[in-house]
Amino acid sequence: MLQVRCGYFPKIFTPPKYPEKILFCGWHRDINDMIMVLEALLAQGSELWMFNEVPVEERGRYRNAVIRRHLESLPLETFDSILILADESLEDSIVHSDSRSLATLLLIRDIQHVGFSHSSWIRKMQQALDKSIIISEFPDSRTRNLVSVSRISDYVLSNEFVSMALAMVAEDKQIKSEDNKDEIVVGYRLSTADRAVINPQQKLIPHKWFLDDVFVVISGGDQ
Repeated sequence: MLQVRCGYFPKIFTPPKYPEKILFCGWHRDINDMIMVLEALLAQGSELWMFNEVPVEERGRYRNAVIRRHLESLPLETFDSILILADESLEDSIVHSDSRSLATLLLIRDIQHVGFSHSSWIRKMQQALDKSIIISEFPDSRTRNLVSVSRISDYVLSNEFVSMALAMVAEDKQIKSEDNKDEIVVGYRLSTADRAVINPQQKLIPHKWFLDDVFVVISGGDQ
C-alpha cells in the first residue's frame, strides 16, 4: 500500500501593498469590469482617475485626451501608472484609434518633461519610464514597431490578444470551462525526465516550472 507523506505548503513572501494612483485615458464598454479587477487587486486608499470624452451625465467628467491643455489640467507627475485605452468611439477605424493613442502618449510624456531640448526628447521620455508606467492599447499590431523602437511605453495589442485567446479555446475546449473540478496536484513530470514523480518528498523547496513540464492531478469531477 502506498504511504502518503504529509507536507506543508511553502511560505511564499508576499510584498506589502501600497496605495497607487492610476489614470485611465479613454473609454471601454467593459470599463466596469476593469474597475472591479483593480478594486480586488489594489491596496486600500488607491485612486483611479478617468479621463475621456464620455458625456458628463454618464460618467462624471468630460475631457479630450488629445488636447494638450486638457491633459495639462491633470497632475501627471503624481500617477504611478497610466493606461491609454483604445477608445471605443474609434473602434471602426484601428488606424485612427492607434493614432489617437500615440498622440495621447506623446503629449503625456512631453508634459511630464517640459523644458528639455527637442534633440533629447526621446532620451528624456525613456528616463520617465523609471518614474511612471504608461501602458498603451493598440488594436493594430503594426503600431508595435513605433512604440518598441522608442521604448517610451509598454503596450498591449488587444486584437492580437483576443485572437490568441480564441485560438486557445479552439484547441482545447476545457480552457473555457467554468466548472470547478476540485483537482489536487499529486505529482509532476519534468520535460527532461522520462518518468513522473508522485508524492514528492521535498515539498517545501520552491521549484521553477517550465512550459513543457506536466502536473499529475486527481479530480473529484466527472473528467
